[in-house]
Amino acid sequence: MHEAVAAEIDCDVRVALAFLIGFLVLVLLNTVGVFNWISGLAGFDVGSGLGSLSGWTMLGALAGVGLSTNLGLIRKTGIKPLFVGIAVTASVAVASLLLIDLLGPAST
Repeated sequence: MHEAVAAEIDCDVRVALAFLIGFLVLVLLNTVGVFNWISGLAGFDVGSGLGSLSGWTMLGALAGVGLSTNLGLIRKTGIKPLFVGIAVTASVAVASLLLIDLLGPAST
């Protein structure tokens, strides 16, 4: 049993590492202007298309999470984790608003 859990964790770590490396590569490509260059060659805004694709993939991921939610397990776990999630979300929102107020909105 422990080997199966270790294998699953190892798989999760590999997926997270692949995501992180892919994200950093895309950030680097965007920073050096590769997407603008490709947009010029393709005749349409590649960055906008990738942004739209990003939104749709996020929607798919959230739908997957929602569809795999086990309401019985949530009921069994209790309401305390729900309050922790709400508190974390509120903390991130307050910190974000404070930083925007202190530093100003991002310039485009």
